[in-house]
Amino acid sequence: MEPAIFNVGGGEGAFHVTGLPDRTINYVTKEAAFEGAVAAAWTAIREGRSVVIRVRGADGNDSAPGDAA
Repeated sequence: MEPAIFNVGGGEGAFHVTGLPDRTINYVTKEAAFEGAVAAAWTAIREGRSVVIRVRGADGNDSAPGDAA
């Protein structure tokens, strides 16, 4: 089974999450978009899938645990 991958992106009151069934949802804040990704992740976890949620930092770069700062 493929992992569920959710990416939070966008900016200035128009954040979005790729990987959601409805890709037309815009969120006002990055935090709200993250919460939307987490809610979708719960469904994927219940289905037995692994989950990845990525949120870009203010500098536009992704980071992962273990990356050099």
